[in-house]
Amino acid sequence: MNWVTRRSIRVNRTATAWLIRRFLDPAASFLFVAPEEVAKVQKADEAIGFDAPGATYPHRDGKGRCSFEALAEERLPDDAALRALARIVHGADFDELHVAPEAAGLRAISRGFPLVSANITPAIVFREPDEIWITKNPTRIKIKIAMIGAIMGSTRIATSMRRTGRTTGSVSR
Repeated sequence: MNWVTRRSIRVNRTATAWLIRRFLDPAASFLFVAPEEVAKVQKADEAIGFDAPGATYPHRDGKGRCSFEALAEERLPDDAALRALARIVHGADFDELHVAPEAAGLRAISRGFPLVSANITPAIVFREPDEIWITKNPTRIKIKIAMIGAIMGSTRIATSMRRTGRTTGSVSR
């Protein structure tokens, strides 16, 4: 399936791409276009749009959720660890740091994304289930989602991903 989002990698776009590839659509391909093009590309290419105006999963939906939250809630509603991670992504994406204490750490890490992907269409390469590489020649950022979780204190998320290959269980702090 094709997925489309706006260019310029940010926290919610990175997290949502990881969620899609890891849990929903292992063969997904991602298109990065201008924000005003997402809805058009979504319709023309029968793609699923996220984190953009007019997308199936917009930046903030009518319930106040980011696209990561909406997808996790709608497609994996029984996964407690993903719900906890969704709160962290929400807090980091919307600068609502009171939602989850780990959101500040994820926000800080994600603020570096534009420094290596400015003015380019990022290439996202999935090396392992819990790794995303965002590339910009000659620089490469390796984002290990499980490690980000561990850095921010959500060790249960990181541990369950590594141990089972699927996020399950609850978050412990």
